[in-house]
Amino acid sequence: MIITNNRKTHKKNNFFTIIIICIVIFSLWFIISFKKAKLSSLEEASLFLVNTTQPIQKIINSPIKAFSDLFSFFHIRKNYYLLKEKEILFTQDVAKIEELKNENDLLLNTLNIKKSDTNYLFAKALKTGTDKYTFLINKGKNHNVKLSTNVVIQDNILIGKVIEVYKNSALVESIYSPNISIGVINTFNNQVGLLKKDSLGNLIITLYSEDEYFKQGDIIKTSLENTDFVQGLLIGKVSQIKIESTYQNIIIEPFFKFANLSNVMLIIE
Repeated sequence: MIITNNRKTHKKNNFFTIIIICIVIFSLWFIISFKKAKLSSLEEASLFLVNTTQPIQKIINSPIKAFSDLFSFFHIRKNYYLLKEKEILFTQDVAKIEELKNENDLLLNTLNIKKSDTNYLFAKALKTGTDKYTFLINKGKNHNVKLSTNVVIQDNILIGKVIEVYKNSALVESIYSPNISIGVINTFNNQVGLLKKDSLGNLIITLYSEDEYFKQGDIIKTSLENTDFVQGLLIGKVSQIKIESTYQNIIIEPFFKFANLSNVMLIIE
């Protein structure tokens, strides 16, 4: 350690010695040149000083300029690589957007949905709620989901509506709920009625004008007379007509089945 320190001290002394020698040589050269010039006025002395020191200034300025140019080069190169990185990230973002667009188109084709002015938000059914009539989905307030947002599956088959909204999830009440009340229309003859659930658990149509307007196999959709449901959503078909003493029960078989529940769509208005 002592030997190493001595070497460092020796090198440092040598460096300072060289600097001192250079200063002495320059001073002697300057004095000799000054005497040889035989200057007669202060103006001539000033001009001589400028001309004499110009080569030295150039020598001093050259490495400074070189370091400045080198610094500028590194700065430009750094900015170049930053721009290249941003370009790569932008290209990746464009590719992701294109990939999402292709996935969306594929999903629309898979679900047999034609593109329209309707805005769909795709979601996953997570699990059923506290009863067998409700279920959770993985979209909520952060995804613009609101109360009464309609939930459908392929071909715009109605599942139900949102009754509770959380930050990243929501609770959906299905058409099987005993609380359900939907204005419906018969697509065969435009006869309207009200869809409700009876005490036996059947979905039935009530408040219609004439019995003969409903036949087995007729397709039922949501009508214009709704505050919570979009018009034209498929509900089901007339599966049975039970004739009672003073009226007939028009029983509807929904197209939506809980057993097939997986991917759903929310109609965002």
